[in-house]
Formats: sequence, structure tokens, C-alpha cells
Amino acid sequence: MVLPFSMNKQEACQFLNVSERSLARYAAQGKVQVTYMKGSRGNVAIYDDADLLRLKENLAQPTAIRLANENALPSMLSSPANPDNLAMQPLSGLAGIVGVLDRMAARDEAIIMALGALKPSMPIEHKLMLTLPEASQLSGISKDVLRKEIRANKLKASTGFGRGYRIKRADLDAFVKKI
Repeated sequence: MVLPFSMNKQEACQFLNVSERSLARYAAQGKVQVTYMKGSRGNVAIYDDADLLRLKENLAQPTAIRLANENALPSMLSSPANPDNLAMQPLSGLAGIVGVLDRMAARDEAIIMALGALKPSMPIEHKLMLTLPEASQLSGISKDVLRKEIRANKLKASTGFGRGYRIKRADLDAFVKKI
């Protein structure tokens, strides 16, 4: 028996213009009621039209984007692109969305730059072990040539530290002097 004003899962998804997974999430959150009826191939999910209409109206409401928690790195994010009054951005058409996305990109760039400044770095000239790109940059010899010389056992290297070669600085210097 099918209720007079009801839709199955596929019809409800088409009506709301959402995926089946989203519809299941809405049902789990209690935003829409679902009943199960015996069908020829097992239980069939039936959704009430009134609930679906109410949910569709709620989904059509203009929403605001809340930017990520900016309290995690307060000293790093004190740039003009991230003032506190930009925390809630009402979306009014495409221009509003583009503006919010631009501000989010500026905020993300500020976070990346700030985190990069926190990462301790050592100049290549002072390192004792070098990766293949670092050895190439330091010696001026291409990575392909260095790799070929390592495979020919003309340049000592190890692979014991994960992916890629590690070359001792002294071995690289000795190899360059031989050339």
C-alpha cells in the first residue's frame, strides 16, 4: 500500500535535487520522515511530500558561509584579508560567492605562508645528507645524470630513509671533483 502523498527514494532525490546519500543523511538528522513498506524486492523507503516540500524550502533559503576557525593561529592571521567582521558572509548572487571565495583564498594563502615560516629550514650548503633534487641544485648536475651515475655505482647513495636517494655531501663533493 502506497500512501496518497508520498514519493520513493529516487523521486525524492529528483525532487530535492540531491543524492541518495544526502537524502539518507537528512532522514538520519530528522529533517525528513521516512517509512518503509514491503516491496517485491525488499523494503521500499517512502517519503512524505509535506516533509520533502518543507525540506526543499529550507534548502532553498540563502545561507551564509562560516569561514574556518581563525582562532587557531591568531598571530599568523592578523592580515587585512581576515578581519573578524568577515566571519559570516551572506551570499547574494554570484558576486557574493566570488568575494567570499577570494577572501577564503587570501586567508588560506596567509595560513600557508605562516606555517612555512614556522618550519625550520637549513640551507642546502650546510646539510650533510642531500636528496636528489638538493644534490642537483647544489652541484648543477641534472637529476637524471645523477640518477644514472648512482645506478652505475659511480656516485654513492642510499635509499634507506624512505623514498628517493640520499647522498652524503662528501660523496657528492668527491664525485664532482672527479668530473
